[in-house]
Amino acid sequence: MTRVSVEFGRYKAISEWQPEIGDTVTFNGLFWNHWYGVVTEVLDSERVRLRVAGLPKLICTNEYKVKDIEIRKVRSSRGAYCVMKAIGGVLHWLI
Repeated sequence: MTRVSVEFGRYKAISEWQPEIGDTVTFNGLFWNHWYGVVTEVLDSERVRLRVAGLPKLICTNEYKVKDIEIRKVRSSRGAYCVMKAIGGVLHWLI
């Protein structure tokens, strides 16, 4: 019998995040303050532009808001932000 090893995901520290177009960013604030966004543009070395909405709207419709966030805030967050990106067919979670 042949064994196949498949890697589905990896974890990295969010302080290592290098933003790229297509990265999924999640913000979890207190109570109902949360949103999901996809990086659409890297503005400069300090900011990125996101398409932001609730998850069903982000996936199923064209209803979204545009939000610019500072990379520094994401990298230094303590649990408020989470980033998911695909590298070589493997999901990388940056928490």
